[in-house]
Amino acid sequence: MKQKKILTFLSAAAALCVTLTACSGGSTAQINTLPEKEAAGAAQTAVRASVKLADKEIPVKAITSEQADVLCGIPAGITPETPIRTELYTDENQNLYTYDNLGRLTEYTATQPQKAAVKLSSAASAEKVVESLPEVLGDAVPHLEDFAIWQDPYGSNDPNRCVLVREIGENQKDSMEVRWNTDGSVKSIWVSYSSDTEVPLSDSVKEALRANAQAEMEARAKAQNAVDAEIVEERFFESNHKASGNFSFCFTDQGGAYWAECYSCSQPLE
Repeated sequence: MKQKKILTFLSAAAALCVTLTACSGGSTAQINTLPEKEAAGAAQTAVRASVKLADKEIPVKAITSEQADVLCGIPAGITPETPIRTELYTDENQNLYTYDNLGRLTEYTATQPQKAAVKLSSAASAEKVVESLPEVLGDAVPHLEDFAIWQDPYGSNDPNRCVLVREIGENQKDSMEVRWNTDGSVKSIWVSYSSDTEVPLSDSVKEALRANAQAEMEARAKAQNAVDAEIVEERFFESNHKASGNFSFCFTDQGGAYWAECYSCSQPLE
C-alpha cells in the first residue's frame, strides 16, 4: 500500500512537472532535433506592432531571448533558443508576450504585477478565471473552449492558480497554467501545445518513443544501482515535423528510497 501511494503521488507530481517543463522549454535532454537550417526557417515570422488581450490592442516591440530573461529577473541568455519560442515582445509596462511560429500565444508574464496588462475581478476563483479566458485571450489560444480545469487529486495550496488541459489524443494534451493576484491582475499565462497539425500521433510513433525512454531508464537504473525502475508518466507532442515524448521515471534503491527523474526524446516524422 505504501509503495502504491508513493507512486501515485509521484505520478501526479510528474504530470505537473511535465506540463510546466513543456511550457518553459525545460532542461531535459533531446535527441534527433531538427536541422539548424530548418529550425531557423520555422522561426521566420512577421514582427507584430501590437498584441490583443482583454479586448485591447497593446503596442509592443520585439525583444531578444536575452532581453526577456532580464525582464524575468534571470541572467541574460539562460533560456535556450528553440523553434517554439520564436516571437518575444514587451509593452511599455514591461509585460512579456511570447508567440510560437504558428502565431499562438505561449506566454504572458506581468514582470511588474502592479502594471499588469490583464485584470480580472478582484475575488476571482479558478472557475471565474476560466469563464473569463475567452474574453481575455480571444483567438490568441486556439480551441480555448475545449480546455478544462485539471483536477489535482492532492489539491492545491495556491488559490490563485489553475491548470487546464485539452486532449488531442492519448497522453497528448495541450496545457495551460494561469496565475493571478488577489487584486485581479493576471501574473502569468503559460500555454504548451501538443500538436501543430491537430492530428494525434500514431501508436507506432508513441511506441518508438516509449522504447527509447525504456532503454534510457534501464541505463540510468544500472548506473545508479537502482533495484526497480518504472515509467510513471508520459506525454507526447508533435511540432515542426517531429514527434517528442516527455517521460518521468521512478527509481527505487536497495534501501527502499524513491526518487524521480525526467527524460525527453524526439524523432522526425515522415
